Amino acid sequence: MRRVQKSRGSFNIHKRKRNNVVPGLIIAEKAAEVSVDNGLAAIDSIIYTTALVSNAELLTTDNDFRGLKDVKIIAYNNQY
Repeated sequence: MRRVQKSRGSFNIHKRKRNNVVPGLIIAEKAAEVSVDNGLAAIDSIIYTTALVSNAELLTTDNDFRGLKDVKIIAYNNQY
């Protein structure tokens, strides 16, 4: 795990496996299936599929991803 410092806090970056280049066609085809199967908007399915293909956990504040495998919904605190 690598820790990245930002101006108003820090973030932990978890990386499970490093992949080189993932062809866009693979993500696009899988994202279409994911969109239909999970009722996700096109851009959300591309984001989610990219995380799946990259074997990464998706951290988001977007509740549209709630209940999906390898997704962690984080609280957003806008007190800065």
